Amino acid sequence: TNAGDKRLFVVERAGRIRIIDEAGSLLSTPFLDISGPVDNSEGEQGLLGLAFHPNYAVNGYFYVYYTYDPPGTNNDRTRISRFTRSSNNANLATVASEQILMEFEQPYGNHNAGDIHFGQDGYLYIASGDGGGSYWASVGQAPVQMFSQGANDLLGKILRIDVDTPATGSTGPDCTIAGGTNYSIPAGNAFTNGSGNGCDEIWAFGVRNPWRFSFDRANGAGWIADVGQSQWEEIDYIAPGTVGGLNFGWSCFEGTHAASEYYNFYDYTQCQPASAYNMPVYQLTHSTSDCSITGGYVYRGTKYLDLPGAYFYSDYCRPSIRTLTGNPGSLTNTTVLPTGSIASPSTFGEDVSGELYVASISGGQIYRIRGAAPAPTAAVVNQATAPVVIDGAVDAAWSAANRYPINNLVLGTQPNFHKDLNASYRTLYDGSNLYILVDVRDQTLVKDSATWYQDDVVEIYLDGDNSRGGSYDGVNDYELGFRWNDPVIVRGANSAPVPAGAQFSMVATADGYRLEVALPVSQVGMNPVNGYAFGLDVHVIDDDDGGDRD
Repeated sequence: TNAGDKRLFVVERAGRIRIIDEAGSLLSTPFLDISGPVDNSEGEQGLLGLAFHPNYAVNGYFYVYYTYDPPGTNNDRTRISRFTRSSNNANLATVASEQILMEFEQPYGNHNAGDIHFGQDGYLYIASGDGGGSYWASVGQAPVQMFSQGANDLLGKILRIDVDTPATGSTGPDCTIAGGTNYSIPAGNAFTNGSGNGCDEIWAFGVRNPWRFSFDRANGAGWIADVGQSQWEEIDYIAPGTVGGLNFGWSCFEGTHAASEYYNFYDYTQCQPASAYNMPVYQLTHSTSDCSITGGYVYRGTKYLDLPGAYFYSDYCRPSIRTLTGNPGSLTNTTVLPTGSIASPSTFGEDVSGELYVASISGGQIYRIRGAAPAPTAAVVNQATAPVVIDGAVDAAWSAANRYPINNLVLGTQPNFHKDLNASYRTLYDGSNLYILVDVRDQTLVKDSATWYQDDVVEIYLDGDNSRGGSYDGVNDYELGFRWNDPVIVRGANSAPVPAGAQFSMVATADGYRLEVALPVSQVGMNPVNGYAFGLDVHVIDDDDGGDRD
């Protein structure tokens, strides 16, 4: 994972976190070494999860999920702790800074889950396994229990806590063994705070061993890969804005199938009809050699044009790299790397730019995922095949335009700032105009400064005759500013005048805003013929908190 910069942080099950720096070198000194308290004596135990606080750049907080064996107890425990980055070394954490947030018992050494992530709501989500021991339960060597469906324990759940607000009497957690005053319960979890009808930490029920889950940085949607028992692997989907209380079905359902069809080690009289559960959007049968799914991320990087929007996943036993694309109700599965390309894929990772990685636990290697269509260094401007109306709507004409990511982003300071801001542009032309459509995803839109470039702004730099040297020459070169909620086009200090006849529309969208511009080609020194080259840059400036830009 990443900490909002260009380093990669690698979690080792033995209890260490390592750093791969921007140059691709593995630093010799671990960022964190807690191998002492971490228990990794069984194959699914250890240091299993890492999440950086949304405001990590300022407070230096990060969170880990690990198993340990406390003295004098029969069971291991899961522990969620906060650590703090060293004040004088960005590549080193302070071991003594550990603050325990949560502990709960793990009755067996398997099904520990372990993934943790901050959602776009700023809360910490925690994936807990069902406690394991399913085989032993099936042969009568353990109590028959359905932890995943139980309201009064934390096993087999997705948990959600507020790590920024200490607990009070009305917001206090009620199902942790230790550290509970160091977090509170946010509104929207499965149970009302303090009502006594279940663990307030629970956000969703019915998972077996969720390995792994992630949030789509574009829209906040959740994807959970849940390991099955002996028949089915499943992928569950959480739509953006979903409130707590989802139930993904285990131990009553495995995939879309009633567990009672295959197993006899639970009390299935407690189960409800299928309609009571949130069924997976995709499932894998063990008859094709899948046995233990490994969940990944939705690709939102910029280096490959064929990957955006694809959810990546794999399986430990059939280790091909696969994607799901399309609507969650009708997904298409594609194998992008065949079985054997990567041995024992154990986890995926995402860097600050949205590029994806996958780790092989048996080979001890990390691979970067590449697409088949690298993003071009030069954009292609297609001719419009239908009229373009400058109204901020995506007219039919825009279906002929290529979409390109904008890499010139002045990043904001909202939680998960690198996820808050994302933008792309499209271009078209006809005999009269150059058209530019810019989509900006930005959670907070601000216009409060006397200086136009200190607010939320799209800047378009245009060198119409492609004669640009070291700086814009002021003849046919333009720096045009489009500020959120401003009715005029602003001319940059070194720009040619705003071209006569220029039009624009800027409208709010569900997750930000859209800018549509028409620039008369006769006014900007362009010749609208096939093969003509010109210079174009699109920049986005972000202001999340007022005052100067971020």
